[in-house]
Amino acid sequence: MSHFSLYNQNGNYSQDIWILKVHDTEKRFAFWFQLSHIISKKGSPQIVFSVSYFNALNPEKENRLLTQRFNPEQCSLQFTGENGLIFQSDSVVMTEHNSKGTLSTFHDTIKWNLDWFADPDTSFRYFPSDRFYRYSVPAVKMFTPNPLLRIDGKISVGELDISLESTPGVQSHVWGDSLPKRFTWLQCNAFEETDFAEIEAFTFTPFSRFPVNPNLSILRMNLFQEQHTFNTVSDMFKLNASTGDNSYILAAESDSLRIQLQSRYETDFLMVQNLSGSHLAYTGIAGMQVSVSEKKGETWSVSQKLTSQSGANLMLHTSNQNLKDNPLLSLN
Repeated sequence: MSHFSLYNQNGNYSQDIWILKVHDTEKRFAFWFQLSHIISKKGSPQIVFSVSYFNALNPEKENRLLTQRFNPEQCSLQFTGENGLIFQSDSVVMTEHNSKGTLSTFHDTIKWNLDWFADPDTSFRYFPSDRFYRYSVPAVKMFTPNPLLRIDGKISVGELDISLESTPGVQSHVWGDSLPKRFTWLQCNAFEETDFAEIEAFTFTPFSRFPVNPNLSILRMNLFQEQHTFNTVSDMFKLNASTGDNSYILAAESDSLRIQLQSRYETDFLMVQNLSGSHLAYTGIAGMQVSVSEKKGETWSVSQKLTSQSGANLMLHTSNQNLKDNPLLSLN
């Protein structure tokens, strides 16, 4: 039994969130399928499933969010190790290899039937050691079991039918007693130059009793089946991250490799979503540019450039309930 399953079964968490993100950069849309298992301080469990739809061509009319709460006694939720879960209800099914279901409101209906192949060799633990996942510190645990998915199937939004064939996707898992005070989280595997690239960046401000809290960052790049990871405790302090003017910039450097990432987003492409309790987030899509340089002798030269017009998955989080009265989570 994995440490992930032990942590869940011991009941040491207040939220357990699985997210499947699907992107079609040609048609400029994205879907997020999110399953949240929440245990409040009173101990009453909640299971919430939501579908977010983002349309970069017409966000004002097309972006939408559908949510359904499930009675835990009328559905089934099982954890199956590091990579998987099995959730079954009358209207929604989600596992580590497929998802299908229907969510409806008075105005909208979204139906989907999706399959994908999961490669455990590409999985990514945000924190560098097992002890970060076994114990209560840090309070949030993050894991990407499937960062380079290619998804087949069909999604229907009202009368619109969308067929998917090897469409980029990513599956993420977040759980723990709480979330950081604020964070910026980006994932992208839908680049114009190649299908064999994936970037994950996470900059966060942890809760602390100190008056000044540091901003910590983690970066992972999977390029042509070669992984470059910056996630040690030393890396978290060294990585240079900044935000401003609806942008996020992160730079990382080792002895032989330099990565510079820049992402830009528009507020029209973001929606406010309740993660759990007082935790709200902007979720949506963004553009991304990545420059990779290699050191040859004493000289740095650019070896790869990656561009995604609207293929990056973005989450901006703050613990403040009223997001719209605050700037977009400046980390400066």
